[in-house]
Amino acid sequence: MTQDTYTAVDPTEMVGHLTPRQYARLERAIDTARTLVPWLYAAGHITTEQGGRTKRAEAPLPIPATWVAAHTIDDLLNRLQPWDDLRDAAADLQGQWLCRCLWQEVESAARNWPTEEKPHKVVYVRCRQCQRLALEWQPPQYAGDDIRVVCTVCGHLETPEMVAWDARLVIDEHARH
Repeated sequence: MTQDTYTAVDPTEMVGHLTPRQYARLERAIDTARTLVPWLYAAGHITTEQGGRTKRAEAPLPIPATWVAAHTIDDLLNRLQPWDDLRDAAADLQGQWLCRCLWQEVESAARNWPTEEKPHKVVYVRCRQCQRLALEWQPPQYAGDDIRVVCTVCGHLETPEMVAWDARLVIDEHARH
């Protein structure tokens, strides 16, 4: 199966048993899997447990969950190999089922173990300039770059250390009441 060459899909025409949106989702999943699978194998033990949650009663898996996800994606990609093209797989009932499983596994793994940090809103800490709850944490753009915390209203740039200090003050104040 040649996955490097894709042909344009007519948005009104079915691709085998898949709609054009589903076929595009499959192509995105295959592209994502190329970088995601090696990262999942390298990631090792990444925990998604949140504080305050109870632990499960059964024993943990002897291998990291990221490896299980990577192996599952690898297995689905290998099971799609008998078809020469993704369109052929989409036209076959078993192939379209494997395609659906593949994009679901890739999307689930990418959601559970993101490979890069995304900008996000800083909650409970106000901008020192305009006093609004409008701070956004921005990860480094490249290796060696600094983390930035920017107010989305006035554009004031905060240091991560000052935001951490302000967050500590908010927590302490909340603990007193």
